[in-house]
Amino acid sequence: MNFNSIFFFVFFIFVTFFHFLLPHKFRWVILLIASFFFYMCWKPVYGFLLLFSIAVDYYAAIFISSSLNQNYRKFWLYVSIASNLGILCFFKYLTFLNQSLNSFFYVFNFSLDLPLMKILLPIGLSFYVFQSMSYVIDVYKNKITPEHHFGIFALYVSFFPQLVAGPIERARNLIPQFYKKKEWCNEQFISGCKRIIWGLFKKVVIADRLAFFVDAIYANPGDHAGLTLILASYLFLIQIYCDFSGYCDIAVGAARILGFKLSENFNLPYLAPNIQEFWRRWHITLGTWVRDYVFIPLGGASKNLYKRNLSFLFSFFLIGLWHGASWNFVIWGVIHGIYLIVSRLKRSHYKATSLKYEKWSDALYFFRVLITFQLATFAAIFFRANSLTDAFIILKDILLTPFSITQLPTPSILILTIGFVLIEIFQQKAKRLNIIKYYFPKAPLFRYASYVATFFIIILIGVEQKNAFYYFQF
Repeated sequence: MNFNSIFFFVFFIFVTFFHFLLPHKFRWVILLIASFFFYMCWKPVYGFLLLFSIAVDYYAAIFISSSLNQNYRKFWLYVSIASNLGILCFFKYLTFLNQSLNSFFYVFNFSLDLPLMKILLPIGLSFYVFQSMSYVIDVYKNKITPEHHFGIFALYVSFFPQLVAGPIERARNLIPQFYKKKEWCNEQFISGCKRIIWGLFKKVVIADRLAFFVDAIYANPGDHAGLTLILASYLFLIQIYCDFSGYCDIAVGAARILGFKLSENFNLPYLAPNIQEFWRRWHITLGTWVRDYVFIPLGGASKNLYKRNLSFLFSFFLIGLWHGASWNFVIWGVIHGIYLIVSRLKRSHYKATSLKYEKWSDALYFFRVLITFQLATFAAIFFRANSLTDAFIILKDILLTPFSITQLPTPSILILTIGFVLIEIFQQKAKRLNIIKYYFPKAPLFRYASYVATFFIIILIGVEQKNAFYYFQF
């Protein structure tokens, strides 16, 4: 069930109606049933996989909390981690691992012939596994107390607005909200609708339209010259941002209508002046998850430069692998890890430069934003390419024919992209003014007129073909 489908909005209207119709003490039931129905619409059998993960982590946390024996606590922590990572590795990485081992031994003229099974990846697996694991780890570290209500915990893991593509919520943020009585609020309804409309606009009008050009170029990179590949790579960054942040806008808006507050996942990442700041603004909940549960435990906060840099590389190796079972994603992650290591080494130089050229601060900031965007674009070639071979073909053609062009985006694509970039710059220069509030005025007549106008804009210039959200594959 896609967020950009009529079926979802009919489903959401019914869920909202019954959510506020039922007494507070029964609302978790309708939300839990709705969440499992939402998830099982893709493949019903995977609902049992979700339930298994929920049950293991629920009881592991209870057992960890009820014991003072450290070995016993560790045992149940390892059971939880092994169960979650075992599910993730089997469904997402088994074929990739077998293929990599076959290729490795083939180099040494040894045939391993491990089976390459075609296993359908359960949608949202990477998201809910990380979310559920964070809960058990926090219980183990005594940061939170375990949730004894099985239904509430199941709802925390499976809450449908953020189940399949985040944001990855922490238990201390979301679970307490299920206990608070929610009253219908017109202000929250209007605010949530605005956010949903803005997310749909980014997805249906911008991301899906850009996908036509980007997909066509990346499908046959050898047929295109360097400048066309450069344009496709730039547009891919806009596409994936509008696609993923559009999903998060819809998720946050839908949850807000129901009375829940989800974490923000994006904060104008392409206007970041360095890679460190980029990762503070891009997929924020994944970045903070890896920081808290991987980077810092590995020694990322250590004063030992060697240890800290290794922690960076491994953390971004994991981020790359989390995105997909492919060496393309691993290389993309490692490139960003190297970027961050260099960025931290150069941080003192940036500060000195900023002080020296303070009167040129705006120009310097804009220049640094452009450099950061170029670095992100280079890494994204590996992220988007269909294979490592395609990625190297693209890089070779860009180097050999940087000024040659074989295909241009349509005028509508260019106009939409330029318009969206100007909106983002406007938000940055206006100190992150919320463009949604600006676009939808407070005066009732103009507000409802803007709703209708936006609806017709999406119908008129939106893409008819309903593409799944890009991050559903992760």
